[in-house]
Amino acid sequence: MEPPTARLKACQDFHQHVIRELKTEGFAAATGAWEQSFARFRLGGWLQKYFATLHMPYEVNSQSPSKHMTINDLRIIGTNLVVAARSFLDSPTGKTVTDEIAKSQKRRLELWAQERGRLEGKHALEAEECCRKAGLVSKN
Repeated sequence: MEPPTARLKACQDFHQHVIRELKTEGFAAATGAWEQSFARFRLGGWLQKYFATLHMPYEVNSQSPSKHMTINDLRIIGTNLVVAARSFLDSPTGKTVTDEIAKSQKRRLELWAQERGRLEGKHALEAEECCRKAGLVSKN
């Protein structure tokens, strides 16, 4: 989960949705985060930095010594994660998060429109660096 910031509560709220959904199918999830930090070098961290999404990586222990999971078990867990995400996004906290993401996206698109001519023809990573310098990167 994200480190202690204003968005940590949103991460914790989302996780409670995950716990409830997995419990309905007999699966368990840790009650708290294994770690709280940003992992900017991972896709989730990059998305959080550039698009203001929540940084919530999950790890599924499919080869637990007590029971290896089947393909069907993994499908059920995937379905439960999607259902949990949907119920979270419908909650007041989820709506706050989607509003933050929409504001970030709007600002990013506005700046891209301003910078388009200067960025055309540049390598994607070089363009992203220009965006970072122009303030397109989330401050969260």
